[in-house]
Amino acid sequence: MPSVTQVLKPFSGYENIPRDILEQAGIRGTRRHAASSSIALRVPILHKNPDDAGYIRSFSEWFSRYVVRPILVSQRLFDPALNFSGEPDFILELVPGMIPELGDGDLVVVDLKPEWTQARPPWAAQCAAYLHLAQVNKYPARIAASLHPDQEGGAARLEWYRNSPRGFAAFLSALSCWNYFFESDRNVKKK
Repeated sequence: MPSVTQVLKPFSGYENIPRDILEQAGIRGTRRHAASSSIALRVPILHKNPDDAGYIRSFSEWFSRYVVRPILVSQRLFDPALNFSGEPDFILELVPGMIPELGDGDLVVVDLKPEWTQARPPWAAQCAAYLHLAQVNKYPARIAASLHPDQEGGAARLEWYRNSPRGFAAFLSALSCWNYFFESDRNVKKK
């Protein structure tokens, strides 16, 4: 069963980035995701890296200001009907009224992204797929967003994805291609 990340990898735009830079970004991202999850779960951050201090401060301030309560933190969700899985960073209840679509008790899927990057079409498709997974797994999230904590400790930026049907359609197209090119290849090898 492919993950959302696997399905969208060919559209990430990372193929022209040198491997060592991607590896370092991956290590940093994993470390910062773990710290953010610790903050959301209200447990100590086990491995603090001085390079992450601003990022952690930015996330922590955003979290304490806008999150009513965490519902799900970095757990894999599955859609057996469409045959894919994904691990959204968070499903949160946010302060109502942040945007007109958000009422009291509404849930939001939030995915962490680097602060220095602009929105990319694969992120909209990724967030739409996570929103779908949340709903299929009985977390009635209303909208998805990407959160960009500031590595210098400034205000985190939240980017809302309001056109989820279009993003999800793009994801389903990518999933269909993934299944055709990778699953059919596995079936051929089995014969």
